[in-house]
Amino acid sequence: MRIFLPMYLYHHWLLVVVNAENRQVQGFERYMKHLPDEDRNDYKWWKDLDVTSWDINTLQGLPHQEDSTSCGLFVLKFMEHWNGNRLQKDFNQELIDRFRRKLAAILVKSTLNEVKIKFLGNGSPLS
Repeated sequence: MRIFLPMYLYHHWLLVVVNAENRQVQGFERYMKHLPDEDRNDYKWWKDLDVTSWDINTLQGLPHQEDSTSCGLFVLKFMEHWNGNRLQKDFNQELIDRFRRKLAAILVKSTLNEVKIKFLGNGSPLS
């Protein structure tokens, strides 16, 4: 079992994965530097799994953002493709830029998007 914990710290998104199968808390290389030491070691709320005795691994060699606005999109892709040991699919900044446009279209076109329905109505090409 893997529990994905996207975190927003100091104006930056990062991802921590609690990996029960491997008994590890996994962090992503470029993003773990934003996690304060006291937070990095404070997993006492997982008493039933004794996570405090698990290794904390900072993962190396993963894709990283080349701009100042894509951290959240990288976190989403890490969550989508992380199998607990490695990324099942590689990606880079160019693919993230395309994903940004695709995600925007998905969100705008979603039937759950009540704002779209309110402002665009049923006659819109987006509805």
